[in-house]
Amino acid sequence: RKVQSYPYGGRMNAVARYYLLIINAVSAFVFVADKFNSKLGWRRIPEKTLLLCSLLGGAPAGLATMYIFRHKTAKTSFKIPMCLATTACFAWLAFVIF
Repeated sequence: RKVQSYPYGGRMNAVARYYLLIINAVSAFVFVADKFNSKLGWRRIPEKTLLLCSLLGGAPAGLATMYIFRHKTAKTSFKIPMCLATTACFAWLAFVIF
């Protein structure tokens, strides 16, 4: 039986790609949900949860969602940890790919 090969190496990279796809979708959903909750005056999602989603690998979607929906872009106390989470996410991604 022939084992399917993946670009950039073994099976772990395929698992990492699926993980990143899922965590980015979850992160985008959480950021958008928090934006709409704030517009409607409903209970907000804690910033720790938003940062945790980003730190777990959803930083690209979280950052894109922040600027597309203009959510928390003026809050420096959130943008600095978000930039750190994005840097950590891309460093991990580079480690997994290369």
